[in-house]
Amino acid sequence: MILPDFILPSRVDARWNETGIDSIKQCLDKTHFKNYPHKVEYSYNSRGFRDAEWPDSVEELKNAIWCLGDSFTVGLGSPLAHTWTYLLQQRTGRRCINVSMDGASNEWIARKTQEIIKEINPADIFIMWSYPNRREKKDKSLDDESRRLRADHVASIVDCLNFKLCIDSVAQFNIKHMLIPNALSGDDLNELIKIYNDVKDVTWPAVVTIDDFDNLPLYITTELINDFKIYDRLLELSKILRIIDYCKSVHNLLEVEQLDYARDYHHFDLVTAKWLVEQIC
Repeated sequence: MILPDFILPSRVDARWNETGIDSIKQCLDKTHFKNYPHKVEYSYNSRGFRDAEWPDSVEELKNAIWCLGDSFTVGLGSPLAHTWTYLLQQRTGRRCINVSMDGASNEWIARKTQEIIKEINPADIFIMWSYPNRREKKDKSLDDESRRLRADHVASIVDCLNFKLCIDSVAQFNIKHMLIPNALSGDDLNELIKIYNDVKDVTWPAVVTIDDFDNLPLYITTELINDFKIYDRLLELSKILRIIDYCKSVHNLLEVEQLDYARDYHHFDLVTAKWLVEQIC
């Protein structure tokens, strides 16, 4: 079997109508879920991926476009025909192989990409990277699904350096890089701006961006450090944003704009998927 460890055991040959956050119990908006006008079915192949059966020959796999990612590439909350991998296949007329997993870490995506390159070396690989803070367990004896970790913490410098390392590890290959919508959340910056506004003197300048914080006069930063204990977090956030900016510029990382919502009211749907395919073709 080609790429024998590319198997998600819990999904092998599965057929579901709901899964994970795309369910009436876990969706973000029950009204949206109930009113969603399209039928959603999940059909997984013998490897456990939401895809048709893969070709048997290395040559056919080499000529295919390989698409890797997390639940946004799975197409959670959408019919298969609304997913960006399906639309890419229709647009190019080439077989697109979907290697994606709900909750996939960037480490998993990078590792699978390297295995594909080593064994198949296809001409085209498209990666939609996950949240920078999406990590996995280090225990290599676990299967891929068991190694997943919840991304329920604020991204740290270590997370973002790991994200950069994942991208750099496959950067020498011909890969189109994308980043899921809202992966670069502005919540941290907004929270810090609120804290700053709560403590600032009337003579202090307004701040809107991380650059505004970087350019604050020394007497203000000294007071923030000594009296308000928030400047260390500002410095950390500044470094995080610099790392992400590096990834976006050096690797032509396309940040996907979310133009519509799937049934679960979190993932994107057909309008965004069409926009994405237009950008990458």
